[in-house]
Amino acid sequence: MAIHISRASTEQKIRELATHTGETITDAVDRATDERLVKFGTRKSTGRVDWMRLEALIAKVRTAPTLNREILDEEIVGYNERGDPR
Repeated sequence: MAIHISRASTEQKIRELATHTGETITDAVDRATDERLVKFGTRKSTGRVDWMRLEALIAKVRTAPTLNREILDEEIVGYNERGDPR
């Protein structure tokens, strides 16, 4: 089964999406369609992990400034070396 995309700008967006995600054009359209259908409530989430978004989030967290540099992690958590609350 084939779908003809008659708007050049739409085709360009699809190709750009596929390039960014590393997916084939078919997979990019399939995933984008699934995500929109989930928003409309006609489909349940497939449970797929968006690894690129997850990696971007992890990178963002790692670059966040460290607060309270003078306090050790153990002190922030509030437990001693034996696991007892302070």
